Amino acid sequence: MTKDNELLEALIRALKSYLKANGKRILSILKLTGQSEVKLAIYGLYWYYSKAPHPQYSYLDNLIETIMNSQDLILKLSEMGVKIIEYEGEKYLVIKYETLKMLMNELET
Repeated sequence: MTKDNELLEALIRALKSYLKANGKRILSILKLTGQSEVKLAIYGLYWYYSKAPHPQYSYLDNLIETIMNSQDLILKLSEMGVKIIEYEGEKYLVIKYETLKMLMNELET
């Protein structure tokens, strides 16, 4: 696995851990409201990331900064249906509904 893939895998691992606890509720809300994506605050993933951090990035914020500073990583993440945005000083993951469904399906298998 390449370093870039390891960085994205660490982020996705934290997201999947978060989704184990919150994914069904989020998908239900998206379905009911007809939204095509959800915006999740990065700070909501801190606890989940801390359970299995990347060896070189003990803090999620450092990992996010590295990803945001790499066009290749941003592109790869975007191809997965995930974007990182900054809004009013906070960072968020913007995740497409289809991507959430796929990640939830992966958790169930």
